[in-house]
Amino acid sequence: MDIRTVGVVGCGQMGSGIVEVSARAGYITITREVNQTFLDKGLKAIQSSLERAVQKGKISTEQRDETLARVKGTTRLDDLAACDFVIEAIIENMEDKRATFSALDKACPPHTILSSNTSALSLIEMARSTQRPDRFIGMHFFNPPTATKLLEVGKTILSSNASVEVGRKLGESMGRTVVVVHDAPG
Repeated sequence: MDIRTVGVVGCGQMGSGIVEVSARAGYITITREVNQTFLDKGLKAIQSSLERAVQKGKISTEQRDETLARVKGTTRLDDLAACDFVIEAIIENMEDKRATFSALDKACPPHTILSSNTSALSLIEMARSTQRPDRFIGMHFFNPPTATKLLEVGKTILSSNASVEVGRKLGESMGRTVVVVHDAPG
């Protein structure tokens, strides 16, 4: 599967870092936040982080500008319908996550792989709120995502090997050290 567009639901501390990692890796990255205030705060955090990277000589001003050009912000979940892969990074509340994945399942085309950044909640429970549990995995980035290279790709008993492999390859393309783990909350 060829991933071109990545969605990130949530643009807080973890979400904004994941957006930056994705966009720096060359992916068009659409981030969705619940309101414009939170979205603006997250986008500003990405800009500030990229500016610090320029000042430290880690990236050029051209790389900063190219990365920012790949980031698209929205408050509409339906705008993630253009994504091949979606990473959820909202608050650690199962009810909110299940509602988000149910809505994403309806908004995104059948080929889209859905994933959660959770490290504490059951992936299988989230997957069951969709009609695509075989195309549901964990993508647990560590804090801060821009500096910590480890990425756990979580596999449930319903996740297809193909979906896990796409997640592994996506993580590696983002410069992460990927470890495949089984769904085990906490």
